[in-house]
Amino acid sequence: MKKILIVGAGPMGIAHLKSFLNHHQRYEIFISDLRMNEIKVKNLNLFKKFKNINISKNLPKNLTLDLAIISTNSKERYSIIKDILKYNKIKNLLLEKFIFSNLKIFYLFEKLIIKKGLKNIFVNSWGEYISKKLKINEHLKNNKKLKVKININKGGMLTNLIHYLDFVSQFLKKNKFQLIEKRVSIINSKRKKYNELDGVLNIEMGSNTISFNSNFKKNFQTIEITDNYINYLIEINRQGNCNLYKNKKLLKRIPFPFASEKTEQWYRNFTEKKNKERFKNNYKKIAYLSKQILIVLKGIDKKISIT
Repeated sequence: MKKILIVGAGPMGIAHLKSFLNHHQRYEIFISDLRMNEIKVKNLNLFKKFKNINISKNLPKNLTLDLAIISTNSKERYSIIKDILKYNKIKNLLLEKFIFSNLKIFYLFEKLIIKKGLKNIFVNSWGEYISKKLKINEHLKNNKKLKVKININKGGMLTNLIHYLDFVSQFLKKNKFQLIEKRVSIINSKRKKYNELDGVLNIEMGSNTISFNSNFKKNFQTIEITDNYINYLIEINRQGNCNLYKNKKLLKRIPFPFASEKTEQWYRNFTEKKNKERFKNNYKKIAYLSKQILIVLKGIDKKISIT
């Protein structure tokens, strides 16, 4: 029976837990959260559906964890991982974004995983997955001088920035970017002690321009790609669909990869060596993009805190 640890039982942590429900007999699940009394009341019916579940405010000790999922905010993530590894062994680690809140923590984490021999590290970013499933590369004539406009609802720019950079870097085949324009204001995030940006950020990836706009008024998010005179639109809507249009004609539709439906499936496929489409070591790529984001944010305001 494989041992799964989920730290942080907020919306994302609970979403990851739900994905294990249909195959819960295969797993012994440990859930840790400092607010466990409150979370038990809120999720009691869900917890009762699991045969082997351990719920605690404290982190477990003396275990070999087949998978540890860290669904906390970015500020406390490193110290939690450090504490887990002090008393346990981790075979596979799944991190939520934004990975860490400053560049120094990235350095400390990367030093720690070398010391502990932890090699399989995954970041829960849906960008590359959606880009591949929609087969964006097959539709574009080239990946040079593209214009990409990403329309995001207010309050969602920073929290989703890594997903969209992951998305565009997949079909542009580039990970390095530079800021060319910023017209933004700093606002409070819905999560306490964190910030968001409102306005417009423009960056360059090679000869391509990507614009992030948080003034979108509709109840879904879109990505517009202009390739010469051909216009592509990717719509990520509240119905859980990702739609690809070419000059307003629907080309392809895929379901959005919700953690509540996919985490266990991807992990099981990975461990059974059936399919590595999602669970793969994407840490280096996401960390590289994330570090660049932190450098950009430092240039806007050193006190910005991203989750």
